[in-house]
Amino acid sequence: IVSYLFEKCTGLEEITIPDTVTFIGGAAFSECAELRKVSIADSVTEIGSSAFSDCPKLTDINIPDSVTEIGGNAFSNCANLSQVSLSKKLTCIRSNAFYNCDSLTEIEIPKSLQSVGMANYIYSGPFSNCDGLKNIKFEEGTTQIVSYLFEKCTGLEEITIPDTVTFIG
Repeated sequence: IVSYLFEKCTGLEEITIPDTVTFIGGAAFSECAELRKVSIADSVTEIGSSAFSDCPKLTDINIPDSVTEIGGNAFSNCANLSQVSLSKKLTCIRSNAFYNCDSLTEIEIPKSLQSVGMANYIYSGPFSNCDGLKNIKFEEGTTQIVSYLFEKCTGLEEITIPDTVTFIG
């Protein structure tokens, strides 16, 4: 799906990404004020920068295991996003991917995560300013915890780190 294709489509409430799609472009669904439900096919390998940013009615997202990279600001400012299931094959999640998603209270980080990449020359945590984030769990078998992951998450109460972790960035 090319960048900006459905940006600011105010009447769009639900989308199903078909299995013919491998990439969701930057800002493809950004600022879709009424978007409530997104289904992403197992064929998608990358979600681009700001792809679903500023979608205030989006409440949950299941990122299939085919996705290896989530772009910067991909879901930023989705104020009601409370349920996120990350891909078990995710290797890179870029800066501010879930920035300011204050309804998100818990997240499980897959053991496949290797880096937090820069986005637009900004090096910031992918969950930066998620003030409602309280519980973090790292998948069993995780060996490293990457830098900046939960920068400025002021509400953290519990972090579960498996015994297999040998490096914290």
